[in-house]
Amino acid sequence: MNDAEVEDESLTSRIQHAKVQACPECGSTRLMRDYECAELVCMNCGYVIAAKLADRGP
Repeated sequence: MNDAEVEDESLTSRIQHAKVQACPECGSTRLMRDYECAELVCMNCGYVIAAKLADRGP
């Protein structure tokens, strides 16, 4: 695993534990959690903010 992968994994982990309220790319607050792909996606620019999100249950 290279440094970029470690940094990306760390960012994803922090995002999963924090409540993201805006896209880091465009600043939009229109975010969608895609449960099928396990991703948090910006509806404005399409940026995948987090991947491999864990389902926290009902």
